[in-house]
Amino acid sequence: MGTTQLESVPEPKYWHLKTVLSEALDSEFSVGEILPNERDLAARFGVARATLRQALEQLELEGRLQRRRGVGTTVAPPRVGVAVGTEQHSWPGAAGDAWQPVDCAQAVPPAAVADALEIGR
Repeated sequence: MGTTQLESVPEPKYWHLKTVLSEALDSEFSVGEILPNERDLAARFGVARATLRQALEQLELEGRLQRRRGVGTTVAPPRVGVAVGTEQHSWPGAAGDAWQPVDCAQAVPPAAVADALEIGR
């Protein structure tokens, strides 16, 4: 991420910064990589730390970042989404499902597992 001063924009600064950071996440960082600390990022973009925190919070809510005390802010792995709509969808593996299992086998469960699931041994 290069040094960039955020110009006066019609949208809130944190929202514009979120967009800029999102683009940087796509092009300059890999999953699991730790971002620079808040002080460095705020200086790099010429914004207050509060503005940066708002942008980071939005990216965290979108699932783009993971923030953990003592670790820092890391790039989150992509989320696997499920289409949401008015169509009825069945569970994977249900009758009529086009997905087919690959590389699986049925096996007799160990006695402890069978007892825990209350199924026959």
